Amino acid sequence: MKALQFIEKHTRGKGSRGLYVTACLFPVVAGVIAKLKHHSWMYMDVDAVICAARAVGIGHSAYGIVAHSPFNPVCPGLTPAAYVYAPQIARTLAPLVGLFGAHTLHDLYLVLLLAPATAFMLWFALIRTFPGVAPTYRWLAFAALSPMTFCCANIGIVMHATVVLSLVAFRNRKLPFIATVLACAYIKPSFLSYLIILLIQDRSWLACARAFACTCLCGVGVVWLSFIQAASMRSDWLATLRSVAIQEQPGLGWFALAEWLGIGTGTPLHAILTLAYMAVAAGSGILIGSRFKWSDDERILIGLGTAVFLNPRLMDYDMIILVPYAALLATLANQFRNRVLSFNLSWGFALPLAFGIFANAFHIKSYHRTHTAMFVFFVMGLVIAIRCAQTLWLDRSPSQLPWHLTKLFGKPCDLPSQNPPGGTAACRHAGGAQPGPAYAERSSRRRPVRDLWQRPAG
Repeated sequence: MKALQFIEKHTRGKGSRGLYVTACLFPVVAGVIAKLKHHSWMYMDVDAVICAARAVGIGHSAYGIVAHSPFNPVCPGLTPAAYVYAPQIARTLAPLVGLFGAHTLHDLYLVLLLAPATAFMLWFALIRTFPGVAPTYRWLAFAALSPMTFCCANIGIVMHATVVLSLVAFRNRKLPFIATVLACAYIKPSFLSYLIILLIQDRSWLACARAFACTCLCGVGVVWLSFIQAASMRSDWLATLRSVAIQEQPGLGWFALAEWLGIGTGTPLHAILTLAYMAVAAGSGILIGSRFKWSDDERILIGLGTAVFLNPRLMDYDMIILVPYAALLATLANQFRNRVLSFNLSWGFALPLAFGIFANAFHIKSYHRTHTAMFVFFVMGLVIAIRCAQTLWLDRSPSQLPWHLTKLFGKPCDLPSQNPPGGTAACRHAGGAQPGPAYAERSSRRRPVRDLWQRPAG
């Protein structure tokens, strides 16, 4: 029995399902309550921006504020982190800080921007209906989030919500999405990774590539403009980025893994491996998005998840987007006809996340549930992408499928709802299982999967 069937079998009643949802919410909710109760360090990211703006307003450097201290002479009472944004952001906000005051602007940001953005992202991740995504897996993926996702008050949460809103509200128009991404990239250049969504549209490859190339050129121009406008403070800004954003706070993604492996930042090996990681992340998302006939909502999820993993410095406030994305991948893996691979992927997804709930409840600090979950999500996407690449190979040359790929990742004919030309005999010749109907778990509202084996006539 696979993980999805096991969980749904034991959570059919209202009481058992409520207990399951409570257990999944426990690590995040308990962590947030503990920080509030013990007056832990919170809202440090918005305090950093406000303090930097106040420092610029009184003639000081935006990068000279005393971080991690409530006794900051520039803005006493606030506990800022190190300011890592461009200096012109602080210069732009300086008049607002002078008008409202640091503490008032802090409260206005929390109430008017952060709270609605967080509520919208929670709705998108947990409540909004996605027919091809198992709700059971969405709650389980949510259990992997860090409490700091909701306690850091980073402007990135507001920008993530704005990008998602531009995709959901203007589904048939890409200009609002592109404009939003470019505006966010002026503040955080890493938001350019969202442009990968343009390569996962249900359009011709030429049209997708043309739109992607044009917007990437615009994005490079926006980032270049940000560097030019930094002017004399550019060297201080870059030094802060190197020391804080890369060395002191590598995040939860590739930078953190490279640090754990002992690969020093700034070395040629680190740069090469970072580019290789980004290429693999982008290729996996494009393969998954192009080999199936996804609905528009599911393409959005795949694009959002791919964009987040494209950022090698994955942070707490980026993770909430990965909840429905990981659940979509796990639901797809649950439908593979290769029973061994489907079984392994389903439990490989569920067990680490479930043990993370257990480890959090019993304070097993040696188990880093968030880092483990990010690794599991990425590997699951990579395995599914490899299976999609197998179908591409078999489309081109069915008789030359490498045996080691079949041995490691299963048989290409085992992807959901695939019927190769020639029926059962052709599939058996290619080394796959006999084709049959898709599993019943898939929603009846789900659009059919594209026949990956269809070739043009003649």
